[in-house]
Amino acid sequence: MQSKGFNWTGRDFELGKEVALYTIEIFKRRINGERIPIIKSLLEFLNQKVPDKSSNITKGTIGGLLHIPGLFSRIGFDARITTWLNKSPEVAIWELNTVKEKILNLKNFNSVKNSEEIDEVKEELEKLKEKINELEEKDVNEYDTAVILVERLLEFLEWNISDIDEVKRQKETISRHRVDYSLNIDGVPKIYIEVKRLQNKLKNYKEISQIVTYANEDGVKWGLITNGDKYHLYDPNMIGDLSNKLILEIQISENLNLNYLKYFKKKNIQNDTLSAILQKIKNVNIIKQGLENLFDNKKDNLIKLLKSGYLYLLGDKIIF
Repeated sequence: MQSKGFNWTGRDFELGKEVALYTIEIFKRRINGERIPIIKSLLEFLNQKVPDKSSNITKGTIGGLLHIPGLFSRIGFDARITTWLNKSPEVAIWELNTVKEKILNLKNFNSVKNSEEIDEVKEELEKLKEKINELEEKDVNEYDTAVILVERLLEFLEWNISDIDEVKRQKETISRHRVDYSLNIDGVPKIYIEVKRLQNKLKNYKEISQIVTYANEDGVKWGLITNGDKYHLYDPNMIGDLSNKLILEIQISENLNLNYLKYFKKKNIQNDTLSAILQKIKNVNIIKQGLENLFDNKKDNLIKLLKSGYLYLLGDKIIF
């Protein structure tokens, strides 16, 4: 359904995009502590853009843009400022930048992701959470975890688990060991996956070291260890101990970093989107660790100022 009185093509569509992008900038300013009225600012913005009032966009239509059924809701953007203020500043800015990229790439209304697709994603993740909760009380071995949870998630991420050239089970490594799964693009391994039983806390040094070592020996970019709920991704090429090599932690039952799951879709690994996103995460982690190591006195006002300020990284504004 489209917002009443709004033409989702041509001039109105482009103006809708501008409103969306301007709203994102307002949200960023609010997250940064600036008190700015959202609706009033949008109306002033529109008055500047359409001084002759020739467009059908009105305050009511702005409401349609900011809520269901509007442009933001169609791309999965929650337009309630309270939602973003409840997130950590770093995460909020990161996600807003992702939304901004989506909007910039829109060509017309038909290119906007349908809200029904978003509902399907939420529904599938809820089903996975229910299954995880159900299995928590049972004696689930590694095979059960792999088949019931991991393969279901791989299918959800658009991997063809019935194609052994794409998803290879029990892949033999160069050192004659085996990993549970190898995710391949054009026959080339991109991620090695080691599956542990659901009750495993994924803290065993030897188990983690094995998947990282296998990936490193075979020249595979990423090593991932999972218990079907937690997914810990390692970069075998990072210098330092295993804690330095840990790039990303996802936990389905706790809604931890679920927004990163989409980058593990086959197409996002194929076009290196995952690598680009993870490189940014690695750089942020390096800077954070550097600040922690550099300053021991966390109560120093100058240190607080530095850590609450901005660092510009790869064109993105990262807030600590």
